[in-house]
Amino acid sequence: MELSFQICYICAELNYAMNYKLQDIAEIFTGYTFRNAIVHEPDGDIAIIQLKDLSADYQQIESFNTFCLPFSSYQKHLLQPNDIIFVSKGLNNFAIQFIQTYQKAIATATFIIIRPKNNQICSEYLTWYINQPAAQEQLHSGKEHRSTVFSITIKTLAELSIEVPSLDKQRIIGKIATLNYQQKTLSIQLAEKRKTLLDNLLTKKI
Repeated sequence: MELSFQICYICAELNYAMNYKLQDIAEIFTGYTFRNAIVHEPDGDIAIIQLKDLSADYQQIESFNTFCLPFSSYQKHLLQPNDIIFVSKGLNNFAIQFIQTYQKAIATATFIIIRPKNNQICSEYLTWYINQPAAQEQLHSGKEHRSTVFSITIKTLAELSIEVPSLDKQRIIGKIATLNYQQKTLSIQLAEKRKTLLDNLLTKKI
């Protein structure tokens, strides 16, 4: 599907979408607050997702540390498939879909967790929508400046307006967004490999 057609399709579908506040379609709560520094424990039984574990474009979770904690202390913070983690602090306030690669995982309090309330909300679509310029502009208009740290509160996030088309349309839009991101990533990797190859060839000419 060509990019121009994809954009037209998405715009057309959003014209027929219902409008909700994020709090109407998702549970919203903060990540786990650590009282001490997080030190990687190779034998830890839980994955800890921190801001430093995100890719440079804030679209993927690339790594994590493991840690040992009493189960009762983090049980309610356990991430579930289709959860979305939202970067609430700093200048880059993006949403990332959580894909479970470890049996148990929690996110730190740098993040706000967004959990769709029912199976009529596609997390891929919701992640995409929150990261769109219009949604970002709405979030940043309510951003708080505390000392030198900018943050988006749960209240601000809860009031975010979300256009929700049918579930089938959500899945299609979410899939298009995922495929576009994968294509972009592969294009960047290919360009880097071409540059490396060209640099090696030119070096041999010296």
